Amino acid sequence: MFRYLLSFILLLFIVTGCATTDPKSAGPAEGVKSFAFVDGQVVDVAGDMFTIRANLNLDKSGMDFNQRVAATIVEKAFLLENMVTRINGKKATVIEGRGYIYIFAGQGHKFTTGQQVKIFVPKKTLAVTNFKALKNNEEIGDLWLEDLTTAMVNTGQFNVVERSRLGTILTELKLEMSGLTDSSQASKVGKLLNADIILTGSVADMGGYWNANLRLVNTATSVILTAINDKITYGELKPDSLRDSSPLNASFEDGKTYGFNVGYKERKGSERNTIVDSIGANGTKKCLRTDFSVNKKKGRINLANTKDRDLSMYKGAEFYAKGDKPFNIKFRLVDENRDNPHAIDIFQYNIRLTKEWKKYRVDFSELRYKKPRDGEGSKEMRMGDTVLNLDLIRDVIFFYSPSQSPLVNGQPTKSGTYWVDEVKFY
Repeated sequence: MFRYLLSFILLLFIVTGCATTDPKSAGPAEGVKSFAFVDGQVVDVAGDMFTIRANLNLDKSGMDFNQRVAATIVEKAFLLENMVTRINGKKATVIEGRGYIYIFAGQGHKFTTGQQVKIFVPKKTLAVTNFKALKNNEEIGDLWLEDLTTAMVNTGQFNVVERSRLGTILTELKLEMSGLTDSSQASKVGKLLNADIILTGSVADMGGYWNANLRLVNTATSVILTAINDKITYGELKPDSLRDSSPLNASFEDGKTYGFNVGYKERKGSERNTIVDSIGANGTKKCLRTDFSVNKKKGRINLANTKDRDLSMYKGAEFYAKGDKPFNIKFRLVDENRDNPHAIDIFQYNIRLTKEWKKYRVDFSELRYKKPRDGEGSKEMRMGDTVLNLDLIRDVIFFYSPSQSPLVNGQPTKSGTYWVDEVKFY
């Protein structure tokens, strides 16, 4: 009776889609399909220890970068050393793996050489760090990992740790989110996250293609399970898939503009000229200075940083600012819609400038939605969902408009200067 009941449960497991799927049936366009069992063949038996060749051979032809990485990780980590699994329904422990050859230990199996078996593949918990992205030997930001994480989840082999948890652990350990190059360090982080494996590495622009160097670490042993070196075409890894999740830390001391749109700009009666000035806040010697003039009430001045950013790990922004007279500017974040990259939302916070340097700290929760008006984007670009997507930020802006600033002696401020320094996210 028990045997029939067990057979019924196993049949139900298969019907509901959680059981065996032939790995070879995974089409290249769909990536690696979920499977719970792998076929194997016993090649040697020595008492309670036995060696089995696993029949797992995933065809990676036609796969994109994310699918290839997911397939490689499935191949290298579908069974881990010291992992407890089941073979033909009976408990067994993985002692060692060599390619597709695995040594197990277990009692009561009574296998014979050449016997065909079913190996249960337990789910593993995977942590994925932000990859350090390099261009011309300069760090340009962390690789946007949403598609890669999705590919991992879709294999059905992994529970993927939320990046917010990973960020919290790294902050506590005072480590960088990207570039955990030391396997023992990566292993330590993985253990704190209760992760079985951790994926880390870097991606570098080589001119015409990206070169990916990734490492998969078994957190229990600190052993690198596989090192992935892959060339990625720009078609696979487009520039717009890169998002910077760094804290920015724009001090301007080195003369760099950190992506802000400096220089002279004229638009519909408004003029703006932004330079790196030779004064600074908080003891620094340089900052960004913006001289502006508008001749219309609807004129506006944007000091914008248009790098795509992932700010989901930050609570807000802080910076120093002052004006040549008291007037208002807005600190703005412009995001993309999750379902439509051509749709935007504007969120802003009012900053009252004084003639002296002042430190401002803006919590993202204090930003308020601003409905775009005519001229702030095409008709299509005003189809926002009014939700602030911090992981999809496209613009960070210091904005001035006379219509949104208090009157001075009964008149709007049509010209002036303001300075910004020490801009960073916290």
